[in-house]
Amino acid sequence: MIDPAPADEPRWLATADGLSRQLITRAAPIRFTVADREKELRAVFALRHQTVVEEGWATNDETTDGLERDEYDDHASQVAAWDGDVLAGTLRVVFPRPDLPLPVEKSHGLVVEPHGEVVGAGRVIVARPYRHQGHTVLGGLSATAWLLMRQRGFRWAAGTATKEILDLFRRLGFEVTILGDAQTHWGEERYPIRMGAPDPSRWV
Repeated sequence: MIDPAPADEPRWLATADGLSRQLITRAAPIRFTVADREKELRAVFALRHQTVVEEGWATNDETTDGLERDEYDDHASQVAAWDGDVLAGTLRVVFPRPDLPLPVEKSHGLVVEPHGEVVGAGRVIVARPYRHQGHTVLGGLSATAWLLMRQRGFRWAAGTATKEILDLFRRLGFEVTILGDAQTHWGEERYPIRMGAPDPSRWV
């Protein structure tokens, strides 16, 4: 379990932390970790490869050795959802660096504000057998990413989302701001978005 760093924070952040823990508990027996061992990371990149090829977002020729990864993965945190030893889903968190734009800034040609205070969240994958189960795996991945961000003092995340996923994030209670027009990215129309803390009043 990832716990936020203790600090003098607004009360609403503590409420968001509590909601995130509820989303993680709701997903049991799925457990959520940050993948850091080579075997775990290969499982993450292999699941990403399998999914993007199955969905037609990329081809085998666009990936390497059955793994989907890019220049951001060398310094990203890979959130992983595990059902026993089976990888049920993953989400990538990219912390801001002065020498590299966030992935959504690069793909959509924009600057996300407040600059330097927003992390990149993306490569969200839920394995096919775990989809449409009340979206508990996606909710747990998002909640774990939120607590990971909070641990390092961040409150916002930016990425891309289809209209369906955008609506889902809002139903899960996350504050979502659309940053621009949808563009075709990985074979689908995706909006650039910035996400804030989950709001308990909108959680279903």
